[in-house]
Amino acid sequence: MLRKLTNEENIPQKYYYFLEGDVAGIPCVISQTGYTGELGYELYASPAKAAALWETLMDAGADFGLVPCGLGARDTLRLEASMVLYGHEMSDYITPLEANLAVQISRKGNFTKTNQKYYGLA
Repeated sequence: MLRKLTNEENIPQKYYYFLEGDVAGIPCVISQTGYTGELGYELYASPAKAAALWETLMDAGADFGLVPCGLGARDTLRLEASMVLYGHEMSDYITPLEANLAVQISRKGNFTKTNQKYYGLA
């Protein structure tokens, strides 16, 4: 769908990359962070252009059966992919270990002294 609206060189080809380009003439930051665990892209535009971008995306997606979804759908996919959201599944009081992220951290990590007690390291 995105290829219908922008040039290929504006579409990031690697996970966790972003590029600046335009989508249907609207300046955007285009990222491939796959926030739901799916191969997908996020578009960041100025607030003044957001409604026009939304309408453009909805029109372009009609051929693909695109329908809007809410945060509940996003969160279901995100949790299935084990992608935590800071403030919900992890915070200053919910440690990476408690959030089941032990594989992503080292017990020698650079945690702040305040947080070290929560991680059992102080």
